[in-house]
Formats: sequence, structure tokens, C-alpha cells
Amino acid sequence: MDPMFLDTTAALKKFLRDLGNCDGQPPRLYVDLEGNKLSRNGTLSLVTILLEPESEIYLVDVTTLGRDAFTTAGADGRTLKAVLESKDIVKVFFDIRNDSDALFGLHEIRVAGIEDLQLMELASRNFSKRHINGLAKCIERDSALPFVEKREWKVNKERGRKLFDPALGGGYAVFDERPLSSEMERYCVQDVIYMPALRELYRAKLCDAWWKKIEKETVARIELSQGKYFNGQGMHMAKSPKGWEHWKPKAFPPLEDLLRLGFYILQTYVFRHVRELVEIYSAFVTLLVFDRWKKEFYLVKVLHKPAFQCLTVLSTLPDSHDALVTLSKTDRVGWGVWDASTSCAHKMPSEDSDLHSNSGAFPVRRSQRTIG
Repeated sequence: MDPMFLDTTAALKKFLRDLGNCDGQPPRLYVDLEGNKLSRNGTLSLVTILLEPESEIYLVDVTTLGRDAFTTAGADGRTLKAVLESKDIVKVFFDIRNDSDALFGLHEIRVAGIEDLQLMELASRNFSKRHINGLAKCIERDSALPFVEKREWKVNKERGRKLFDPALGGGYAVFDERPLSSEMERYCVQDVIYMPALRELYRAKLCDAWWKKIEKETVARIELSQGKYFNGQGMHMAKSPKGWEHWKPKAFPPLEDLLRLGFYILQTYVFRHVRELVEIYSAFVTLLVFDRWKKEFYLVKVLHKPAFQCLTVLSTLPDSHDALVTLSKTDRVGWGVWDASTSCAHKMPSEDSDLHSNSGAFPVRRSQRTIG
């Protein structure tokens, strides 16, 4: 994929004009920075931006444009600095620390609205979380690239490293050479082109508890990188955040607790309306739980006498889950979402709603006491 090189203010203005609305989810901007000893004490040469879903890649030439790269305004007055500082525009970086250090130290940019892909990968693991991984390792291990494409990626990666890595006989000055060599151009492109697929993979594995932990740690990383004594070099950069190695989200409650809570709600609010259903024997209750992040359904069928004792409520499940509870062998459906902190039913029909309405939903009160 050939990137568009932005080395004039006119080209940058066109990019900002065509950027459009980037607020909210899913993220449209995937960003990576390159430079000589990228930090407040080094230089910032290039900003690589992948725009999704268009799959367009832009290389902002900071070496040529200087401060104009971040202060040039588009037709709507928006600058690249404003985009990077916006909390509403989500930008995906891989390890924000050194990038934030360079942006803040060299251009007084306080990044916000950041998703750190490195932290997402760490949190999604089902093995040791002692150390973090680099982007190259994530692509090699987790990407679904065909063998031939992955081999080509590794070749381009190694060629680029030989040109800029002093340990391999190269030098970071290659990022400032103009015109930029095709090898370095491909290297920059490869750092962002596979990030969307990795983000989708890792995000699907994360529950709300981990996501909140990632958001908190991302903000902490940014604040640390802008501190007076931040050092972005050394073995400490490879360690996982404090407390992450053995941390686990709160486990699901025992099944008997869920059944007890479900039976209480059913006994209190439903039995008086549908007493005839109590007589149903050998009926089963189908519990269909949808995890919208994993995009998977979890299906449980239980035989019971009476069947209603198996009706579940999701008051203690993670609050990102929705539930659809279907009673088989009946013509009525109960549905709703339960709040994990208060055990109160939401989005349910009012108590005086019509039992025989088209929705077929059970009348349920708005409030109820917490169980257990």
C-alpha cells in the first residue's frame, strides 16, 4: 500500500479537510511516530497515520514542515495538534510512552483520547503478564497473515532495521533523508497497517473490568511520559504495569446464587400474573447471554420442576452483557438488562403495563431490593 507523503502545508490542509468526523468508536486513526532517539531529547521525523475504514496511509513530514506539521489548520480550523489532543477523537498507538514524550517535549502536545494497543495485548493474554511485547512480536504471533505475506513483512522489517538501527550498522538519520527511501517508507507503513486487525482481536477478548484498567493505565502512561524525570530507555520499559501480573477480574458468581436471585424476582413480580405457568412440568428455560465485545452467544438449557426456578437474572454479570431470557413452551417472553451494582431491572415494562401487549413482556416493577 503506497502512502501519501504530506510535506507541504497545502497537502496537510487537504488531509485535515478530508479527515471528516473521527469522533467516537470504532477508532479511525492509527498512529506511529519515527525519529532519531524519539523522545524530548531526540527528534521527531515522521508521523504515520492510517485512516480507517478507507485504509489510507499518510506520512506527515515533520522534518520538512517543522512546527507547521502540527499548527497548520484545515478549512474548519482544525490542526493536527488539535486532533492529537482531542478526547473525542480516538487514536490508537502502540506504546504511547515515547511518542507522548516526543510530542510533549518537542511540540507541547498533550495527547488524549488514546488507546494503547500494547496494553490491550497484555491484558488479553491467558499466559504470563510479567513483560510487555513489542509490535513486531504481536504481529508475528497474533496476526492472521498468510505465510507468504508474513514472510514478506519480516523481510521488509529486517531491511528497515538494518538501515536505522545503530547496532546493525545503520543510523536514525535515515528518517530525515529526503526523498525518503522506499525501504523506510515500507517500514513506516508496516507499523500501522496491521494494527486494526490486532486491535479487533485483542478487544474481543477483554471484559469491561480489563478495559477500565487499560484506560486508567493509558492515562497514567501519558502523565508519566510528560513528567520531568521520565526516561524512555532501559529494561524498566519492558515490565508490565504494577499489579497487572496476577490481577484477574471478579469471577462470575456461583450458579446457585443466580438461580436464587432469579427465583426471588420471579416469585415476587411474575407468579401473580402467570400462575397458570407454574403448572408446567418438564419445561425448560433457555438462557441466551450475549457478550457484545466477544460477539458470542452463550446458551444454557435447564430442565427443572417448576421450570421458573431456573429463570436467570444477570444482576451480577459484567455490565457489558445483555440477556434475552426465553421461556419455551409458552407464548410469552421476558427480557431485560440488569444493573450489576444495584440489581435493579432496567428497560422493562412498567408494573401496570398490559400483560397481553404485542411485546409479550412480563410486567415488572422498576425497583427491587438487592439480593444476597
